[in-house]
Amino acid sequence: KGHPKESIRFGNNTSVEKKLNLKFPIVWNEPAIEEEYAQYLIHKITTSKPVNIVELGSGLSTLIILKTLEQLGYKYNLISFDSDKSYMEETKKKLISENITLTKNIKLIHSPIEEISINGNTYKWYSKNDFKFDFDKIDLLFIDGPVGGSCKNARYPAVSILKKYLKNG
Repeated sequence: KGHPKESIRFGNNTSVEKKLNLKFPIVWNEPAIEEEYAQYLIHKITTSKPVNIVELGSGLSTLIILKTLEQLGYKYNLISFDSDKSYMEETKKKLISENITLTKNIKLIHSPIEEISINGNTYKWYSKNDFKFDFDKIDLLFIDGPVGGSCKNARYPAVSILKKYLKNG
């Protein structure tokens, strides 16, 4: 991630677990969002109150997004894409353990990695055919996938492909 280790805290120094009233502690050394980015994500959702959220790469960030939205108590849509079906199943288990049920406004979608071409360059990215939304514009796009080591610039296609769905600003 190439940045100096600084602790980014928004609001007070309360842990993510306490802020979100999680039943189970977070293991921060797993291949997941880092704690400072989790704090930022909570802050971003709390201050901007996005309604239509798309996440690339399910996992701990999915739990953080949903628990934050649950606390805010407004209607939202979350669609999370993952290329690893077994990891997506682990995400479902994590959500269930924290009493989050998948409903029509929360979707976890398995999207296999395939080769795509953008401006003459080839990337390994999610299947573009899976990106169909029940809403007009994305208010928050959280990019944490596909796995960075799958190819050079693995996450580059996200904005190029999803730009037309992004809300202005």
